[in-house]
Amino acid sequence: MKSGVQEDLNKQIRQSLETERTRLVNEKLKEQVFRELLEQNPIEVPASLVARESKNIHDEIYPQHQQHDHHQHSDAEMTTFNEIAKKRVALGLLIAEFSKQQQLKADKNRVLARIQEIASAYESPKEVMEWLPLMNVSRVLKPR
Repeated sequence: MKSGVQEDLNKQIRQSLETERTRLVNEKLKEQVFRELLEQNPIEVPASLVARESKNIHDEIYPQHQQHDHHQHSDAEMTTFNEIAKKRVALGLLIAEFSKQQQLKADKNRVLARIQEIASAYESPKEVMEWLPLMNVSRVLKPR
């Protein structure tokens, strides 16, 4: 292997490891903040929102079974779906209310930078960037 090729490979590996480290640290921090937010602000969430989110979780895990009867799952599995759904709904409501009170708006440049960061982890970042608007990312980027 040529020296320049080895150096490029080492640089790419180092960059990949640093990116992954940063992502993991940010993910852990986010988990801690969300856990504290829920503990410090317990709220009752509408059962209909929990049921809808539980179905969304099911459909994420079992995309090939979106139309089947969800009662085919064990009680433990359904309980897990509902617990996760309740947390997601509560967090969504708390964050939405905080954002409303603080009049927070998505910063187009920060959103785009984050999308580019996510896309860069894939083999074809350009394809990911083209695909993401199909997943409703474009609504965040539109000026209000």
